[in-house]
Amino acid sequence: ENIYREFFSQGDLEKQMGASPLEMMDRDRAAVPKIQLDFMDTVALPVFEYRTLRRFFLESLFERAHLCKCDKKYKWSAPRRNS
Repeated sequence: ENIYREFFSQGDLEKQMGASPLEMMDRDRAAVPKIQLDFMDTVALPVFEYRTLRRFFLESLFERAHLCKCDKKYKWSAPRRNS
């Protein structure tokens, strides 16, 4: 609720200065449920998806590096056979 008060205060000030505020900052045009859905679609979900994918990628990269290290360690420590 505080964020809307801030948005609408800014919109009121912009109107007093002769400007046309963004819809979300105009108390006469703003639809709070739409603002909330837009925020979820444009900010919250992309940030969540980015963090999730980044975490998955880094964990996968770490696992691959660890497996590669184990494989190399095994190959280097295994006794060599003369053919």
